[in-house]
Amino acid sequence: MSDICGLIILGNSGVGKGFLANIIVNKPHFKHEFSARSVTHRTESIMYMLDDKYYIIYNIPGLIEGDEERIALNKQEINRAFEEQKENPLIIIYVFGHQNGRIRNEDITTFRTINNSYPFYSNSLITIVNGLLPDRPNTYNQDTQTTLIDLLGMIPGEICFIDQLNSNDSNYDKVRQQLINAILNVHPRIHSKVNDINLVITQDVSKLKQDLNMIFNKMNIEQQEHKDTMRYMEQEYEAKKCLSGNYVLIDKRRFSFVFINILLI
Repeated sequence: MSDICGLIILGNSGVGKGFLANIIVNKPHFKHEFSARSVTHRTESIMYMLDDKYYIIYNIPGLIEGDEERIALNKQEINRAFEEQKENPLIIIYVFGHQNGRIRNEDITTFRTINNSYPFYSNSLITIVNGLLPDRPNTYNQDTQTTLIDLLGMIPGEICFIDQLNSNDSNYDKVRQQLINAILNVHPRIHSKVNDINLVITQDVSKLKQDLNMIFNKMNIEQQEHKDTMRYMEQEYEAKKCLSGNYVLIDKRRFSFVFINILLI
C-alpha cells in the first residue's frame, strides 16, 4: 500500500520510548515500566491510522547496554526495523533522556551511530527530550534546542520537550496532540543503509565531551555578550529618558545650569 509510512522510535533504554509510543496510539500496546534494566528486547510494532494515513509504528530496543552480546542483539533489532520498511517512507523519532536537564553523552553517541548507518533526513526527523520537570527554567527549551542542533549537526523537522507524566496525568491529551502534530508536520522519506552500525563508545564519548565543552563555552560567551548588550541598551534608554525628562520639566530660570550639566555628562 502506497499510503503506508514507517515510524521508527529510537533512543537508549529508559528514555520512555514505549510510553511515548503508547501515548501516540492511545492504548497500552507497547511494554514499558520503571526498571534499572532495559524493558524492550525485541522490536515491537503496530499499524495505526493518523489523519487518514497508516503508520507502522516501531518501538526498538536501545543500542547501548551493559554487555557486548546485548548490544549485538540490539543492532540486529534496529537493522530489522529499517529493513522491513526499506520500501516505505519513514519518519524517525529519536528520544533523548537527560541528567538533571543536561543531554546525556550516550544519547548523542547512539544518535550519531545510527545516523551514520541510516542517514536521517532533517525534515523527516523528530527529536524529543523526555521526562522534564514542569518547573524548569524559562530559558531551558531554547538553550537545549540550540545545544541539540549543534551536537546533531542538523535542524530536526520537529523538536519536542515533554514533561514528566503518567497515563492518568491531566496533560496526557495535550502531550498526545503535541506528538501527533509533530508527526503530521514532518515529511516521510526513504531511508537506506550506507554503513554497518559501528559503536565505539570510548572514542565517541571522548569526542562528545570535547564538543559539549566547546558548545557550553560558546553559549556562556554569547550569554555574557547578550547581558553586556542589554546593559548598554538600558543605560542608553535611561540616559535618553533623563534628557527627555529634563527638557520637559525644567524650570526656565534653571535652564542654563541644567543644560551645562547635561553637556558635561
